[in-house]
Amino acid sequence: MKETKEALILFSRIPIAGHTKTRLMPFLSGEECAELHSAFLKDIFNTFKNTGRDIFIFHTPDDVDNYIEKHFEGYVEKDIQSGEDLGKKMFNAIDYVLSKGYESCILTGADIPEITISSLEKGFEVLKEKDIVLAPTADDGYYMVGMKKATDAIFTNQHYGSGKVIENAVLAAEKSGLTVGFSDLYVDIDTKEDLKLLYERIESDEYECPNTKKYIDEVIKERLDKLC
Repeated sequence: MKETKEALILFSRIPIAGHTKTRLMPFLSGEECAELHSAFLKDIFNTFKNTGRDIFIFHTPDDVDNYIEKHFEGYVEKDIQSGEDLGKKMFNAIDYVLSKGYESCILTGADIPEITISSLEKGFEVLKEKDIVLAPTADDGYYMVGMKKATDAIFTNQHYGSGKVIENAVLAAEKSGLTVGFSDLYVDIDTKEDLKLLYERIESDEYECPNTKKYIDEVIKERLDKLC
């Protein structure tokens, strides 16, 4: 293991046709959704690597086809997500990584390929002063959660995907006497409209997502151009 005090967790589904990015169907086929998700993962993983921090990958379902070994190099460990719900799975991943001796770690999902090194660095800076860092999505959820000491307070009795997730997490943290800070806001890429706006941002050179841009250029661009 590298000599580092901070770690990153990439928390994601394995890209399997018909089981990932399904809100983009039928605009994209199941296979195209999986390939797009794979491009997202590659861009996020490369951004993680460029921070110089150790990377852990927690995935679902079991990686029976060794997708991770085939597409990524340089991570510390991979493991299947464990827990009865999403909150418990995130807590268990953070708890495991912090048990390895890291002073802090940050977990993100795989819906935001445009995440920048700057946003990740901001998250770690927040953790120097706060107990927890969160980073909001435009739909009132969050794509980033980081801690110095594992706590399940913000994950308990949450209803993910129902709105006000980040607000409820902050209230739960404060009720437990924990301090919270924030990193940058992004938009989850869930719908074809989200995808079109993402591509416009990439085309304007606002963000670097080379794998995502290449896939859209080669496979999806013509369909996106027809959207109003």
